[in-house]
This record gives sequence, structure tokens and C-alpha cells, in this order.
Amino acid sequence: MPKNGATYVLDMRGILSWSNATGNEQAAITAGVLDGSIQIYNRTWREFCDAYPDQAEILKLIVDFKTEKVLQEHRLQAAALAEQQQATFGFFGLNNTDGEWTVAAIAVANDRAIITDRRTRIKFYDKLGECHCITMDEYLKHVA
Repeated sequence: MPKNGATYVLDMRGILSWSNATGNEQAAITAGVLDGSIQIYNRTWREFCDAYPDQAEILKLIVDFKTEKVLQEHRLQAAALAEQQQATFGFFGLNNTDGEWTVAAIAVANDRAIITDRRTRIKFYDKLGECHCITMDEYLKHVA
């Protein structure tokens, strides 16, 4: 879990998990988004809306939430993480990692844990060494 009571941030796949959740699971995630313990950043939300417009519309209908702004500090941290890994940013598209670099940078800069949808994404974040990342299932067990 995050250090010092820090909050969580959803990556695009975490938002997709939220949109596909039902019943109590969706309610638990929605409660976290509304009380601010789970944050969604505007860039991640826009990418989600572009990739999954139908699911985005569903979420817009069930909850009115605020997105956080990606700051220059986050962009610089993303570049530093990428340089540290000797990586480059890919072409824009549904399968690139550009958005994940930004989410990782936000997590590092703001001491957040990333919530994603499956263990395979955690491998990307884990190789950065500075990110704490959990699956949606792990988050739901934690708040249950």
C-alpha cells in the first residue's frame, strides 16, 4: 500500500476495470474517486475516452468526478524515468506506453500507488523501481 496514507492514481487500464466493474466493486471504486483517495488525471481520462468511448460515456452517466491536471513537474519526471530506463516514447496509439510513463511519473512525484487491471502491466511499472502498483482486485480486497 502507499506510504504515509498517500492516495492512488488510476492508469488507463485501471479506468477500464472500473468501467467494467459491477455492483459493490463499482461502488467501492466510485467512492474512492469521489472522496479523492483515487485520482484520475486529465491526460489519462482523455486517452481513455479516445480508446473506449462507450465505456467513458457509461462512467460519465453514473458519476460526476473531477480530473487532476498533469503538471510540468509530472512531464519532467516522465522524461527522467524514461531516460533512466534508456527508453523512448512510442508513437501515439492504443498500445503505446506514453500514457504509462506519465502515470508512473505522477505516482513517483506525488507518492501515489498506481491501480491497473492486471499483473502484466505491473511489470512495466515495477521495472522503474520507484513505483508502487497494485491490481484493481488487490485494491478491492484492501478496501473491503
